[in-house]
Amino acid sequence: MKINRRHLAAVGAVAFGMSSLLPSDPSLAESAEEAAVDKAVEALVGDAAVVRHLYESESETDGKPANVKIGALQVWLNQGGDWKLLARQGFKLA
Repeated sequence: MKINRRHLAAVGAVAFGMSSLLPSDPSLAESAEEAAVDKAVEALVGDAAVVRHLYESESETDGKPANVKIGALQVWLNQGGDWKLLARQGFKLA
């Protein structure tokens, strides 16, 4: 039997459809313990927050490619309903 694209598409569609019949992976579902940890973390942050950012860019300058990858860490404090930036640190990532 010669296999062509139509056969491969049909097999792929059947495999995709059958995957929904399999039991879901229990590791993907959030356990009660994970929910408790999330709740504790939320209560711990309170009036303070630590934020991390990742900036990635690809560009070209004078015909030469340039890649930039920079990380940033910020510390915020909530005072009287207003969030104030206490510290910020940027760093180059390899």
